[in-house]
Amino acid sequence: MRIPPAEVLLSWPRPNYTDPVKRGPSLLIIEIVFLGIALTCLGLRMYVRLVKIRRAWWDDWLMVAASMFCTAVIVCVILAGELYGWNVHVWDVRLPEVSKSRQVSMAAQTLFLFASGLSKLSILSSYLRIAAPGTWFWRLTWVTGAVVFALIWIFLIVLWTQCAPIWHYWTPFAGWGNCIAEWPPLAGQGITTVLTDVAVYCLPMPTLFRLRMPLTQRVSLAVLFGLGLVVVIASVARTYWVLYVEINYANDAGYDVTWDSYNIWIWTALEANLAVICGCAPAIRRLFTGGEGAGGSRFRVGSSVRTIGSCGKKRRRNRVARESACQGDAEDLQLASLETQHTTNQGSMAELVVVEEEADTQRS
Repeated sequence: MRIPPAEVLLSWPRPNYTDPVKRGPSLLIIEIVFLGIALTCLGLRMYVRLVKIRRAWWDDWLMVAASMFCTAVIVCVILAGELYGWNVHVWDVRLPEVSKSRQVSMAAQTLFLFASGLSKLSILSSYLRIAAPGTWFWRLTWVTGAVVFALIWIFLIVLWTQCAPIWHYWTPFAGWGNCIAEWPPLAGQGITTVLTDVAVYCLPMPTLFRLRMPLTQRVSLAVLFGLGLVVVIASVARTYWVLYVEINYANDAGYDVTWDSYNIWIWTALEANLAVICGCAPAIRRLFTGGEGAGGSRFRVGSSVRTIGSCGKKRRRNRVARESACQGDAEDLQLASLETQHTTNQGSMAELVVVEEEADTQRS
């Protein structure tokens, strides 16, 4: 927000600095509740990896980093709503708060880029445990990861160079002449975030849904990966409100930007937290399965299992896999069977789930 022209200031209602109308505590409640859930899910994930499996991989540490940035985003959101005027009408914002409100907005945008990007890179890293090197799934995972990584830095550079010098961004009386319009970069960032969210969560679907599996396993699989749809919805909602507020603000200097931006803060925090929650869901599932297959029986994967390509051998169908041949991680062995199963159409999802549980037990 910037100080509008004098004629706009004169058209505003008389400011109420003593007891202004506020949006209420909904933002604070949402932030604390969902951050608590996100950090709990992260803690359970790391418990599974470090205590039960006794091995963490890149996807785990990337999610830890994403959670740290997510927490920082929530801190900025709380500061914006509780201290710096983003929960009141624009005419009720004190002049000293204007500069701080812009600074916290800049900080939140910067931190969100890393929170969102790292959570997606974590999920893509987990796909590399499924994909056999050289397959289309493996290639698409790497390409998507490269795009996500590049977008983080592209929009970070755009954000911090949109004003020259940069402090004009948060200086109340600085003119717009040294800054580009805010809404085009924000629109680009929002739209690409939605598209990459869709790509990340839809990428494994062709492989997974070609598997032959019982109806109950198919439903549970759909629910597990359907959690990603929640993140996409939050991303779409955040992008909508960003465009709505920024376009109105660009066309009307007297627009009540702080009041309507309240919705942006809510959806920004929700998207960051939901990305962590959904990204941790597959790992913490093991706390509740107990290693039993469908109907309480235990299965072992037979002819369809192979390593994920670390042996450098060609795919062999209808042959019993030898785990010791590459001395690979048992979990990677189980996950790798997805690629072979979708071509040979052998085995079931129940077998895949149980082998993972048995591998965890062997490592313990």
